[in-house]
Amino acid sequence: MTHSPDQQPDTTPALLRLASIVICVLAGLSALPWMYLAIGQFGGFAWGLFGFELIVLLGALMTLSVCMGRVRVGGAFPLALLCLIGTLLVASVFGIHVDARSIIGGNHPTFAPWVNRTLMFYLALISGLSLIAMLDVYRRSASSWGLVLRSMIFLIPVIGLGIYFQRSGLPSMQDSAGELSVVRMLSMILGGIVLGILLSVGGHLLIRSFEVALPEKNDAENA
Repeated sequence: MTHSPDQQPDTTPALLRLASIVICVLAGLSALPWMYLAIGQFGGFAWGLFGFELIVLLGALMTLSVCMGRVRVGGAFPLALLCLIGTLLVASVFGIHVDARSIIGGNHPTFAPWVNRTLMFYLALISGLSLIAMLDVYRRSASSWGLVLRSMIFLIPVIGLGIYFQRSGLPSMQDSAGELSVVRMLSMILGGIVLGILLSVGGHLLIRSFEVALPEKNDAENA
């Protein structure tokens, strides 16, 4: 199989694999303290917390075997990382944010700060794995980077306004007299339509950037 000048082979670079190995090790080690605490340190066996952290440990070990080349996945290496990302996300929400927080409550103040610390740590691991997976996909085709930059032109305003409205709240559709303002209502509707268009165009370009770098598409074009 030949590759065009702007396309790279499907073999994941050693640097990305090494970074993935480090994150897998950190993810596996981070699950052990919570598993130990869940066995009996909270007044009983916290099976929910133990189960979610066990899944993190097993997911980290399985992904580690992929990163070390024990399990060969070819061009699907980013998909293997995506599986661990999903595992960490589920464990963060249901294992730590929900189960651990409810178990600890006000009964175990010593461990309470570690709930948010673990959530932030898992978020950092998820961000790192997402970045590695993205780089491993986009390195295969230089043209995909142009689509990413074009998508950001449409997505950044939407993200910025979303953050602003999340912090300050949506503007009121009532005037100073407390009555419904038709002008404000129409402005909100028009603004929502514009944001929807920006999100749709930006999302399409972002999806297209991944599609361009797919190994199957590259193979078909080079056949």
